[in-house]
Amino acid sequence: MFSIMIILAGKYKYDANLQRYTAILMEITCLAQVLIVGVYWAVLHRYVEQRFAQLQVIDGNAQFVYYRMIIVHSVPGFVMLTHLVTTRAVFIPGHSLYLMLFGMGYLAINYMGTVYRGNPVYPFLTWTDSRSAYVCLGLGLGAFVLYHFIAMITAIARKKPLEQDRKGYQLLE
Repeated sequence: MFSIMIILAGKYKYDANLQRYTAILMEITCLAQVLIVGVYWAVLHRYVEQRFAQLQVIDGNAQFVYYRMIIVHSVPGFVMLTHLVTTRAVFIPGHSLYLMLFGMGYLAINYMGTVYRGNPVYPFLTWTDSRSAYVCLGLGLGAFVLYHFIAMITAIARKKPLEQDRKGYQLLE
């Protein structure tokens, strides 16, 4: 949204910082969507189906919740994949630090949400035992590896060496 506002204002062409921040946000968003789609379909969809069967007995409109869950956990990933394929974006391996900071912030919010609500936000991340720490480490390591894999693939697909400024950020032409 921020990028759209800047583009509409016409101030994007010469602002290297804006290009950096936009690239970093795009990288985080793209990877987050890949993780969201992967975790949803690998782990959460079975849980959603079970809950849907329970809710359908009580609420005739439960099917809309079910379909909404499918749409919310699929369409944004498809849109980000389309964005990645149709642009010249190249992930910068050094940006993985920002990804890790984002992930730690997300997990902190997830923990606070679990404490506040009194029940887990996700059934696989209960925050009641050491298993949650292992899940977090697994997600973090998986995200790190996936990020570097996407960085390698985008660099190969673009067939162009990365153009970086002195801070290691990719500059748009």
